[in-house]
Amino acid sequence: MRIAIFTDQYLPNMSGMVTSIINLRHGLEALGHEVYIVAPATRGHKETDDHIIRVFAVDPRVFLGNVMAIPTKGILRKLINMDFDVIHVQEMFTMGALGHAVAKRTGCPLVETVHTQWDMLFKHYPTTVLAAAVGIGIGFPIYFGFRNTLPIYLLEHGDEKSALSRQFGRNLVVFANECDLVIAPSQHVLDKLKRFRCKTETVHIPNAINITP
Repeated sequence: MRIAIFTDQYLPNMSGMVTSIINLRHGLEALGHEVYIVAPATRGHKETDDHIIRVFAVDPRVFLGNVMAIPTKGILRKLINMDFDVIHVQEMFTMGALGHAVAKRTGCPLVETVHTQWDMLFKHYPTTVLAAAVGIGIGFPIYFGFRNTLPIYLLEHGDEKSALSRQFGRNLVVFANECDLVIAPSQHVLDKLKRFRCKTETVHIPNAINITP
């Protein structure tokens, strides 16, 4: 199969999610699948792997060194024409939205791995992240066509971090319900998705670990 993995983080940056994607790609290729990685471009990094597709990105300087991909209609058209069999998104962020768009326009099965518990993230992020998060919190419901409760949460609690946590928890489940299958790397995430009333079939598959010396 031709599998496209969409991720908001990838090499040359490193994180737990990037490590997981590298191991996943190697495992799928060992089984005979053709795997493409669709990831943000990184300034100063020249891509040499023809199975890594870079998407224009900017550095908003609020996400602790991570860049933010800005998908265009051009990259969307390119990906639609690549005849993927499966779309596997690693987050519900901008690359997740791009993967969702490709899957819906081509009829490909859409799989998501929930790496980040967004409802908890903003309790620990610095306040500088909140401006960008508010924009995403407002834009996400518009894109997927559901009610934006962020202003209600703000009025009820008067605490922007609590409001964002609740809104992004809602976003998490709305995106998951757009998928055909959801992968939870831990039992805790699986239980949380069920508690949040995720309707999509959800399975617990731990992240792969490369144990070769």
